[in-house]
Amino acid sequence: MGAVVETKSPHIPAGSIPAFLLQNDFLIFINHFKTVI
Repeated sequence: MGAVVETKSPHIPAGSIPAFLLQNDFLIFINHFKTVI
C-alpha cells in the first residue's frame, strides 16, 4: 500500500496527472486488494 500512496503527490494538480497513470494506480490497488483477500 505504501507504493500506491507514494505515487500520489499532493504537489501535482489532479488535472495534470495522465489518465494511464490513474488507471495503472487503480490496477495496482486492485491487485493489492486481491492479495490481501
